[in-house]
Amino acid sequence: MTDVFKEYELPFAIVNMDVTFEAPIHKGKWPPMPWYVLLLFRLVHIPKHKEAWRFASCDAQGFPKDLPFV
Repeated sequence: MTDVFKEYELPFAIVNMDVTFEAPIHKGKWPPMPWYVLLLFRLVHIPKHKEAWRFASCDAQGFPKDLPFV
């Protein structure tokens, strides 16, 4: 894995994953990683690059947020 993938691409996918969309079907199946890795991303990595995620469609918990830029 490249550094760009670890630093921006995987967290970008996580902060744009809407947990309310078809919740019973997709809940807990993607991304296929242990719960503690996802928790680590949400508590440590996502706040580290907070300015980069202001354009994300969801917050760090996966819930949709208002997009002031749209």
